[in-house]
Amino acid sequence: MSFYKKNSFESGWDGFRLEYSLDKGDNWTPLGAVVGGWYDFANTVQTTSFPINQPYFNSTSATFALRSLDISFLGGNPNVAFRFVFKSDGSINSVGVAIDDFQISGASNDPLPVEMLSFKGKAKEEYNELYWVTAAESNNSGFEVERSASGFDWEKIGFVAGAGNSVSIKTYAYQDKNITLDGYYYRLKQIDFNGKYSYTKTIYISRNAKATSLIKSIFPNPFNTLVNVSFQEQISAELHVSLMDLTGKALFTKVYPSKNQDYLIDFSSISLPDGNYLLHLKSKDFSTSRKLVKLSSR
Repeated sequence: MSFYKKNSFESGWDGFRLEYSLDKGDNWTPLGAVVGGWYDFANTVQTTSFPINQPYFNSTSATFALRSLDISFLGGNPNVAFRFVFKSDGSINSVGVAIDDFQISGASNDPLPVEMLSFKGKAKEEYNELYWVTAAESNNSGFEVERSASGFDWEKIGFVAGAGNSVSIKTYAYQDKNITLDGYYYRLKQIDFNGKYSYTKTIYISRNAKATSLIKSIFPNPFNTLVNVSFQEQISAELHVSLMDLTGKALFTKVYPSKNQDYLIDFSSISLPDGNYLLHLKSKDFSTSRKLVKLSSR
């Protein structure tokens, strides 16, 4: 991703950042960190126009300057959206910002045999329901339904036959009735008649609605040593935080005091190789897990 920008903001306060969504705008996550060619303000001292520890562009640039970021970690997601977020207060006025030549570049992709319009899920009283919609299908044998407790290790739990060849909208559904945990990750493996296959995006279904509604953002992800967990409201009880590897082994545990809304989790005390991890958050009224990716360059 790249673009040119020039700006004049109140120093150490106003600015802008980019966010991305993997579900067509239902949820947004801040994009990137303070690295070369990207954000220039770490925002670590106090809450400014943005929440503390959420970096953004702030430093004045009188002429257009190129800003770019490697977003290859988003590869494989069928629905990726981006937006600029601008924030300021009314006490000091500055010129503002100008943006030009926004680009997303990458390797070309072959057309997919199935045009997926949506893939969603919902927790019902006794099962998790998955439902998806296609706009067109070519040589489509069907969909293997895969499930994971961690978001990393997957198992096949079912198969739904496809339409083969179609140019009309098709709707599908699958019920996962073997539920033992508070939440699961799901994805579809679309398989052609010739054996070729591709994966849809990954979705998460929580059977704890409170946890889903409470979490505002987990940023940055990928991370290096620091992760900021932000909630929509203050947590009324202690927050238990655990970081686990793919085998379920706890690598980091800490209990944070209650009555907070933003939690800065520092993993610098442990040696973590780059890779995939599971962040588990638990308090009095909720328990949930989220995927984290460690990437030292960020």
